Amino acid sequence: MRLPSTSRGCKPAIACATPIKVHLCTVPCDMRRSFDGLSMLAEHVMGCNHYAGHLVLFSNRRTDRVKILYWDRDGWAIWYKRLARSPLIAPAQNASDGASPHAG
Repeated sequence: MRLPSTSRGCKPAIACATPIKVHLCTVPCDMRRSFDGLSMLAEHVMGCNHYAGHLVLFSNRRTDRVKILYWDRDGWAIWYKRLARSPLIAPAQNASDGASPHAG
């Protein structure tokens, strides 16, 4: 499969063959959690199938740090980013989103 080039000649960092869903945990999470803790939150608290290859996004209380968890073909992958300029602005939480205040 050939990746399309951008106007600067760079190739995209991630190429996705299938549509991907992004699940957002609206409850602040402890950023010390790693693969097992975040996957437990995704499955038991948020109720999403994290083995489907979709992205699960977590942030801390100040929303200046973000972790994205996903299942690759052979294991977990986590992207971790510290936002330097502005914090993440998450949508307002509603009662039916599946998140719990016990996720922190």
